[in-house]
Amino acid sequence: MRTSTAQVHLIGTSIQAVSSQHPWAKCANFPQARERLFRVIDASGVPEAVLLSGDRHISELSRHDEAAGDSLYEFTSSGLTHHAPMHEAANRHRVGPLVAALNYGLVTIDWAADPVTLRFAMRGTDNETLLDHTLSLSALRPSGGS
Repeated sequence: MRTSTAQVHLIGTSIQAVSSQHPWAKCANFPQARERLFRVIDASGVPEAVLLSGDRHISELSRHDEAAGDSLYEFTSSGLTHHAPMHEAANRHRVGPLVAALNYGLVTIDWAADPVTLRFAMRGTDNETLLDHTLSLSALRPSGGS
């Protein structure tokens, strides 16, 4: 049963939940906790959820299509003061490029757009755009569009 009337839910987590391929700082190191997180999101009846995470020394946007019954996006921003050098970091759920540079993440919701959109951007030290991905709020809903 859906208990929230919010149009979107941003859920913060200190470590990545979606990606399970890198060897450290990930929820997959705690599989029961990871599955519980996905179950709680799914059971909440709130499909408009986005995870915000960090602690990777890289930044990326991921989409997991089986995690919580619907597409679950995770925006990982990590590296305002330090970052890992560019390297290959496996993540089969990554959408767009891997960012390995000093950066900060910015989520912008355009309530005036029809349909409402979410923009995920990584910005560098000179405010340059390192990653830019926009999706409609309906992309977070089940295929029935509820």
